[in-house]
This record gives sequence, structure tokens and C-alpha cells, in this order.
Amino acid sequence: FREGVIDEEQLADLTRFDVVVGGEADFAEIAPAPNGREASSAIETMTPLMEGANLRAVVSWGKHGAFRCVTRDHPMLTIPPHHAPHTGSDAPWATFVGAVAMGMARRHGWDEIGREATRRFAIRSQALKSEGA
Repeated sequence: FREGVIDEEQLADLTRFDVVVGGEADFAEIAPAPNGREASSAIETMTPLMEGANLRAVVSWGKHGAFRCVTRDHPMLTIPPHHAPHTGSDAPWATFVGAVAMGMARRHGWDEIGREATRRFAIRSQALKSEGA
């Protein structure tokens, strides 16, 4: 999910993946809270869908690169962002997703993956600011 929900994409399509990474707003759009109840995070609505599906984790990025994750075994994990300047570039988000993928490949824990994703997001944002992008 970087550009939002794909046309005709269904919630069931996402449960076929191992891990889904996207923005909070994207999850809120595709998986609204049932019965109008409030969720502290849009990815919480994905938790019941994990049971009996391939999906084992859902990760979202929040404002300034905050990390949130729910898994089959653990409730919400939130790691606040590092100070990162605002940028209109997609590069920090790509860096965030890349850090999640590398952490998974190295079989790191979700807390370590989250810390690295937020750190890399901040570094890339700062680099873009320094470049004047």
C-alpha cells in the first residue's frame, strides 16, 4: 500500500500475503472497524483476519515514520518516530518498507525491525532535506 487501495482490491486479497505494510489511512479504508467501533489503530481491524490465513503480520507507518505492528502472537506494538523533517518524497517510505523487509529476512524481532525502520526513515528524510529535495 503506498498509493492507497488498488481498484477492485478486496480485504480477502490481503490475507493471502505473509506480511502487509502500508499507511494507517490505507488500512482504515480497506478494513473499517466493525459496527462503527473505534480502534486505536486501523491495523487492529486486521487482527481477526489473520486467524486461518497466510497473513502473519500487519505493519503500518504513521506520521513522521512511526511504526505499528500487529501479529498473530502479539497485540499492537508501537514505536514512536525519530525526529524527521517533512518531505514530499516517497523515498523515506520506501526506506521504511525496505528496513521492514530486511529485518524479516534476517529474522529479527518486530521491536528491532520497528526501531530500524523508524531510524532509517528519519535518516532518509534528513538526507533529502540536506539535498534540498
